[in-house]
Amino acid sequence: RLFVVAGAGIAGVTCAETLARLCPSDSITIISESELLKGVCNVKKLSKTLEEFSVVETPLSSISFTLPNIQTVRGRITSISHADHTINYSPVGPEHHAQNDQEQQHIKYDYLCLCTGARPNVVIRDSPHVLGIRDTETVEHLRRRLVNARRVVIVGNGGIALELVHEIAHCEVIWAIKDDHIGNAFFDTQAAEFLLPELYVATHQPSAEESSSSVPPSSSSSSSPAPYTLTPSSSTQGGTALGPSWYSKYGLSSMVPVSVPLEHPEPSVEGVERPHQDTCTVLTRTSVTNDVDVTNINIMMNAHAAETHSVPIYPRKYLPVIEYNTTLRRILRDEDHTPVDQEAGWPVYIELSNGKIYGCDFVVSATGVTPNSTGLEGFRIELDGGLYVDKFMRTSVSDVYAAGDICTITWAESPQWFQMRLWSQARTQGRYAADCIASHSRNEDNSQDLELSFDFELFAHATRFFGHRVVMLGLYNAQGLDPQKTKIFVRQSPGVSYMKIVLFDGRMQGALLVGQTDLEETFENLILNQLDVEAFGEDLLNPDIDVEDFFDYDTGVSILGCKLHHLAGLIPFASRGS
Repeated sequence: RLFVVAGAGIAGVTCAETLARLCPSDSITIISESELLKGVCNVKKLSKTLEEFSVVETPLSSISFTLPNIQTVRGRITSISHADHTINYSPVGPEHHAQNDQEQQHIKYDYLCLCTGARPNVVIRDSPHVLGIRDTETVEHLRRRLVNARRVVIVGNGGIALELVHEIAHCEVIWAIKDDHIGNAFFDTQAAEFLLPELYVATHQPSAEESSSSVPPSSSSSSSPAPYTLTPSSSTQGGTALGPSWYSKYGLSSMVPVSVPLEHPEPSVEGVERPHQDTCTVLTRTSVTNDVDVTNINIMMNAHAAETHSVPIYPRKYLPVIEYNTTLRRILRDEDHTPVDQEAGWPVYIELSNGKIYGCDFVVSATGVTPNSTGLEGFRIELDGGLYVDKFMRTSVSDVYAAGDICTITWAESPQWFQMRLWSQARTQGRYAADCIASHSRNEDNSQDLELSFDFELFAHATRFFGHRVVMLGLYNAQGLDPQKTKIFVRQSPGVSYMKIVLFDGRMQGALLVGQTDLEETFENLILNQLDVEAFGEDLLNPDIDVEDFFDYDTGVSILGCKLHHLAGLIPFASRGS
């Protein structure tokens, strides 16, 4: 049998590796435009559904050395002939001209899995001043342009934007977001406020040059930025997603500032210092905009906690300027510049939708992605542009499957699971698609086993933002829940940890954990088992009560349920403990 996987990102490589193990005597071919593939290493299982891992980039051909039944082809797919199971492609590489139709080649397949990912939504396409961020090539382009940058404008409020704003500390950053708080896709307002002070500290020790207090030279000095050849962004093509902690490979946080005069004084850091008061607890009840009852438990960080904070705290040379509720309106023409702006000599000037004008070196577009399904004929396409897949990852075309960012999953039955185009879901979808392909290729009747082999019960994602581990479980932002039946409990220690749980009708539906809380497995079990924990309330976040002690992972529901209700009924609230 001939298996072909299109795409060398996390979903594609995971699918191919799984197929190679399940079908060792069959041939697997990976076809990809990129010369690099993304492998996974250092996998750390945090819970049943949650894992952390590192992504490594290796040459496309390297996978063949570890898995001999996998071969690789570098090429751009031009068409797929469904009738005769043939992929037509143009070879890519320095020795080929990809647009030359005479070089068209073909691959036969018995089963095909499309894992070609997504392409960035660039706010202004075909502009040499706007760079979309998606894959290794675009990040390397960004790194080169940052070397001599004095000011950049970042548009977007997703994961890549959050990471970039935190990491770029050597120059001015103007951050334009369409929402009223940072990280809207992951955080509510309170979680955003917890993380916001982290933007005002650097994550690396400033060098002597960075710390110098000497008067910077004029912009005409020899230290002025070197000219950079501008080319329109090529990031409209689909590339492999960056994966977790991608920024650590490029040294963005340790770049040395270019010595140029600022147009305005640096913003004050007043109000963002971490508190050093003695530990105290403040319990308040408030009502958020959607009328959900929220309990806040604020733990002020004491001196010892500040000293043992996991992220080194250094003064940041440039503080990011955040423009809320706005986006990029246009790139200005020369005649639209004001005389004051023209004197600064910025390569490009932009206007935001709030009317503000900024000069900058370039604009970074980090405004999400679109499934890379353009040009695929004969497939059912969902409203968001993704390929339709059934519960076995089969597309609408016979013997063609899909996994990762390119597909759209609408059939998941669990109310605590939903699709987000994240590398964690790409990995699990790639693995599950391979299980389904292998089973169907052997004509096995094990549909029920396949459904159980991949966990669509719970949304689970672990990542890092601003130096903190961030764990999202289930409906962590109370997505789609009736506010009248929903309670949210929050406990935070500024600069150390933030914990939020969501209860609906007394049963946990989601959790958001920032920092080292060690609660992810406990809360995962409470969500999956749907125990009534209303009597416990905010004590679920009480560090003096180890909820894990009341959960027997072998016998499950009855022990925890009985003990919670027993404690709630017999132990006075003020004296409950572990």
